[in-house]
Amino acid sequence: MKKTKRIFSCLLCLILLLCFSACGDKSETPGDKNNTNNTPGDSISLPAQSDEEGNDTMTDSDIKLPDGTGDGADTDFKGEALSPVVPQNKPITSRPASSGGDEEESHTHKWQPATCLAPKTCTICGETEGEKGSHKYENGRCVYCNQKQPAETYADYINYRGYNESLSGNKYNGALANTYKKLATKKELNVVYFGGSVTLGNGTLFTTGYKESWRVRIGEWLTNTFPNVKINNINRALGDTATTLALYRLDRDVLSKKPDLLFIEFSINDFYEDLNYTTSSMQFESIIRAVKQELPECDIVAVLVTEKSLIGDAHSGTLHLQAQAHEYICKKYNISSIHVGRALSDTLYKIGGGSVSDELWFKYIKDSVHPLPVGYEIYYSVIKEFLENTLLNSDYGNIGVVKQKLPTSVNPKLLPTKAVYINDDDPNVSFTTEDGTIYFKDEPSSSDHWDDGNYKGYIYFKAGSRDTVTVKFTGTELVMVATPLSTRNRYEYSLDGGKTWTVKQYSRKNPVPVVSGLKSGEHTVIIRPALVGEVNVDHFFAR
Repeated sequence: MKKTKRIFSCLLCLILLLCFSACGDKSETPGDKNNTNNTPGDSISLPAQSDEEGNDTMTDSDIKLPDGTGDGADTDFKGEALSPVVPQNKPITSRPASSGGDEEESHTHKWQPATCLAPKTCTICGETEGEKGSHKYENGRCVYCNQKQPAETYADYINYRGYNESLSGNKYNGALANTYKKLATKKELNVVYFGGSVTLGNGTLFTTGYKESWRVRIGEWLTNTFPNVKINNINRALGDTATTLALYRLDRDVLSKKPDLLFIEFSINDFYEDLNYTTSSMQFESIIRAVKQELPECDIVAVLVTEKSLIGDAHSGTLHLQAQAHEYICKKYNISSIHVGRALSDTLYKIGGGSVSDELWFKYIKDSVHPLPVGYEIYYSVIKEFLENTLLNSDYGNIGVVKQKLPTSVNPKLLPTKAVYINDDDPNVSFTTEDGTIYFKDEPSSSDHWDDGNYKGYIYFKAGSRDTVTVKFTGTELVMVATPLSTRNRYEYSLDGGKTWTVKQYSRKNPVPVVSGLKSGEHTVIIRPALVGEVNVDHFFAR
């Protein structure tokens, strides 16, 4: 009997088990797709429905929020993607584009490091993050883009400013973006060298065309490096001149030549002229701004040199006052500057074992400022490195020619740069020769002239002469540029028929205002030598 009851119980259990199996398990467990008790971190799936054409659709009532409640009729959701709540201790996942209609799957990004060609990239989904990286150089070439490795010998002395400094993570790109594009697309490039005697090449031989100067050698480097482009190297350097005269010369000597690339060097002559910071800054900015307004595609490079009394400051990294003024304007206008003077001083200090003797100095420099060929080699090497890095070792991609937006002016007052050149053979210049001591010479007043004779000729004034020079002009100001031949350099003048003669002092190779602040219109000035002091009057400017 007991055995029969046990058999019956087993059969009953078997029947019940079969019944449960047939009906299926209706219980819900965490992680089921219809679970309404999801906790943060559980995945949220949207129930699929089908329209009449069999396409998956969903309605507002199908959406379940993370707390398990339905969004219902009050939701503003109109079909936008819904992002799940992701706890911070979980990896961020993405859903790559699905193919073949299969459901998208989440994944943890697998990042490939950034290179010069692309930012950090996920190797699974292709998602990117951040900016492009740096070049990786091996054997002188980038392993990613094959770009030539830039030179770094003089990197500390070069400020690679430009329109696109951050391009491809390369500090060299952008400094000469317009020059680069013009070399690639045009058959001709105008390069103007605008400065004083160190740009001209004093210290090397005039009779050989200053061929060992940095200016001539850089011109040759450009010509040889880009043989398919006609490089017009235009010398507009004039010794003993600062930004004071450069303002008057700019229109005639630079802007009229339409430079694509302009080298400018005047800070050391601003020092010799003893200009204060404000004046040097104002005059240099007036020049830079005028170039950018007239020729917005012109690239400008400032060259800052040094001299014997400043060698210690240069070695410590301190620019002289006028160079500081120029450097600040370069920074504000986003143009490159090259501190060749500091490179020279550091080289000499290294050779001299921590000091620079007179003997060592004069092995490299002719006097206080003009390098000998071995000194110009240092200046040339720094500038050449700049050009190699910006024109050969950079990739400007698809950047077009850029017209720079001018910044707000640094100085509240800027000076005009439009001036009319008046030479001794100008029809508005006439002479009286009562005693024959004023005369015209059709030759340079010094060796600081150009090959084309741009400032050839001068008027000789002999002390005590009663001969006169009459100059007629239209404007508000007339300035004289002269070369005094003695230490007592004075002249006298009268204005517009007046009988009063006023005595003024000459200044060597920089403009001296004969008259200024006049009412705009036609004026006549008569000039005669003072009782002492010989002088060669090179030319006049009116504005």
